[in-house]
Amino acid sequence: MLELTTSVRDWVEAAKRRDLSTQIALYADRLGSFYGRRDLSREDVRAEKLRAFGDGEVLVDTGSLEIRLEASGQMAIVRFSKRYAVDDDGRAGRGEVEQELRWEHTDAGWRIVDENDAPTSSRLRGG
Repeated sequence: MLELTTSVRDWVEAAKRRDLSTQIALYADRLGSFYGRRDLSREDVRAEKLRAFGDGEVLVDTGSLEIRLEASGQMAIVRFSKRYAVDDDGRAGRGEVEQELRWEHTDAGWRIVDENDAPTSSRLRGG
């Protein structure tokens, strides 16, 4: 669990620093889902993040992390509230979403295999 927690915190800190290279390195080669899209490569995710936010995304706060390790110990779901502000070439916005990352343990360590927003009323149960 410590390795997973470290990987999650590395992802969050990379997002806060806008360090896309470090953040993308924590994704699997292929993702099952990414904000409604299916079967994307890690490079597809990189391109989508660049297209959507460019250099303007600012991740303000992540709130507390909820981590649920599945019984096999090979998959985990991580949820947290993400407050953000975006100011990129005249596009400005701010908001809060509940982020959900599904992680899988691989030979290379924990990697993200799905990334989506989750309904804010859908909190994790159990542990």
